[in-house]
Amino acid sequence: PFQIDGSFGITVGIAEMLLQSHGGDISLLPATPDEWHDGSFTGLKARGGFTVDCAFEDGRIKEASITAEVGGELRVRGINGLTVEIGGRKWVNESEELCLDTAVGDVLHIIG
Repeated sequence: PFQIDGSFGITVGIAEMLLQSHGGDISLLPATPDEWHDGSFTGLKARGGFTVDCAFEDGRIKEASITAEVGGELRVRGINGLTVEIGGRKWVNESEELCLDTAVGDVLHIIG
């Protein structure tokens, strides 16, 4: 028989390995297994009204985008040393946590 709790549970578990957004922070690839060297996902929803797309190679972010669906504070962890771009500004993130105010439709691009 079809077990809906198990079927949905595995999907949620995989999503949590790729993206977590607890406590106001967004973390990309927080718990991916070592065996998942390369991959991508699109359209995962993060708390706070953000949509996330990400591609990774060798277990590291190759590129990602975070789109503000409602605007507000965006806090991203674990992108230290990666290039980020938003609203025509581009820089290398030098901190453990990046914090930005966003408006509806703003897109943060992350390049590994």
